[in-house]
Amino acid sequence: MKKIISLLLAMTMAVSLTACGEPTCKDCEKVAEIQIELKELNEYIMANRAYEGSQEFDEKESRYYDLHAQLELLMEHECTIPVTEVENKEYIMGGIIGKYTGEWKSSAPYGHGVYTAESNITNEDMKVKYVYDCEWSGGFPNGYGSVSATCSNWEYYYEGNFVDSEYSGDGYYYYRSGGTHYDITGPFSDGFVYGNGTRRELDSNCNVIFEVKGTFKGNNLSGRGEFNEYDSKGNLIDYGIVEGPGPKYTKIQSVQLDKAKQQANDAIWDIFF
Repeated sequence: MKKIISLLLAMTMAVSLTACGEPTCKDCEKVAEIQIELKELNEYIMANRAYEGSQEFDEKESRYYDLHAQLELLMEHECTIPVTEVENKEYIMGGIIGKYTGEWKSSAPYGHGVYTAESNITNEDMKVKYVYDCEWSGGFPNGYGSVSATCSNWEYYYEGNFVDSEYSGDGYYYYRSGGTHYDITGPFSDGFVYGNGTRRELDSNCNVIFEVKGTFKGNNLSGRGEFNEYDSKGNLIDYGIVEGPGPKYTKIQSVQLDKAKQQANDAIWDIFF
């Protein structure tokens, strides 16, 4: 579908001058037009969730996603308009309307900047606050930076490299939701760790209680890895080898297992001898 849209949108990039002598870009003008319509559609969708499934709602939602696909493609064009500085400028990313402060080129973030936004979670009565503090190009986070997302009962934080807003390259990720509480470092691809990394399970006070080093696929341990286990005061109480995927790992070899085996053998020895 993206290739089809790309062909339909293929156009000659050009920079012209306005009557005042200021440079303009036809593609950037189109981006601005799409962003205005996206904002109107987003406001309609958020206000009319109760009518989801109706013909009017479905048509507007379909139009919204079509425009968003067009916007992503247009953001990739090369523009010769100079970089400027903006403050609290309205900007749409990932369908979410937010405010951007930082370096700006024509119609999108370009360089370093901070983007903040709030979004309602579909069918849930809660708001999520997003903060991106990173390098930008093509209208998306590209390069080094961080993103945090928080709401009433969960949160996450990522710091590392971005490619078109996806976590890609070496990075750090923290996540908390209900009984799941952990952080992980390693090489990210498509938003998850794939390769050698370290995952740490945390208690409610963010103390490390279980640490695993090994090869990860999608933030989960693949095969076996080395572990360290700690009490709430940070004292090492066990270490050895575990098997994934986690977070409930199976201990294959550990100091405590060896100690338990030795105690069992001693008990048997006492019974018979």
